[in-house]
Amino acid sequence: MEELLTQLKLARIWEVYQDWIDKASREEMSYADFLRGLLSEEVCAREENRVKHRMQQAGFPFERTVEQFDFSLRPAFIKAVVWC
Repeated sequence: MEELLTQLKLARIWEVYQDWIDKASREEMSYADFLRGLLSEEVCAREENRVKHRMQQAGFPFERTVEQFDFSLRPAFIKAVVWC
């Protein structure tokens, strides 16, 4: 199984598939729900990796979210407009 997942470049599924097998057994999960869960894990991991890579490429000195932005420092920014 690990060889196939490696060949298909499904790194996150490779990391979590045994946990999902155990979970599926405990919860009597359907095959469709089991597969959906595994694929969702892979999609989320890839998106996280994409964001990390883009942040590194951008060369930002630090990472912040919109929620962490201090709007009092830049009154010209209107919070409602930034969060659209």
